[in-house]
Amino acid sequence: MDQQLALEIQNYVARYLSGEISLEDFRSWFDVATWDAFDAATTAAQQLAGQIDLWLAEFSKGHWTESELREKLRPLARIVWTTQGSPWQTGATSSVTVSPVANFGSAVGIQAARVFGSAVGSLV
Repeated sequence: MDQQLALEIQNYVARYLSGEISLEDFRSWFDVATWDAFDAATTAAQQLAGQIDLWLAEFSKGHWTESELREKLRPLARIVWTTQGSPWQTGATSSVTVSPVANFGSAVGIQAARVFGSAVGSLV
């Protein structure tokens, strides 16, 4: 698992928190995506995957409510813009989900990309 997968995890956390995908959908994706995280991951990516995996396990054992799990995941979400057009176009309508991003050993910066036709930006 590399920096790209760490960014994907943050995207999926944001999608779950925004209600775009269910917890079951997030968990299914996360389990497959991080299956070999500790064999191939950077230290920062291992920490990210390990922390989320711990919270999911604690949730499944009844230690957290889903609301509490969401609060724990919120700092890991990326900033995501969903737009009708490009967010850089005049007149584009946007909704923004803004959450701080935990820094797992990497420098903080700003990144923007186009994912599935939606503009996505993040602090990384």
